[in-house]
Amino acid sequence: MSNSSYQETHERILKSGLAAFLEEGFEKANLRRICKAAGVTTGAFYKHFKDKGGALLGAGRAAGEHDSQKLTPRARSEVSLGTTKGSP
Repeated sequence: MSNSSYQETHERILKSGLAAFLEEGFEKANLRRICKAAGVTTGAFYKHFKDKGGALLGAGRAAGEHDSQKLTPRARSEVSLGTTKGSP
């Protein structure tokens, strides 16, 4: 599997997982449905993630990275330093 193919599969699983977690909640999100929506087998899922919790963490990170890319460089540095308004 090429690196780009691996990455595309990884991203499909993340998107499917995030959609399932948001719609059903973590406990009710079904791994088989996540895999079916991503177009992968459960074996492929486990090549990318240790378990459903790993997919949730990955989806959260991906969503956070996507949002942080929208920030200006100054805002991005403030977020990473914890100096945004409202931070302790």
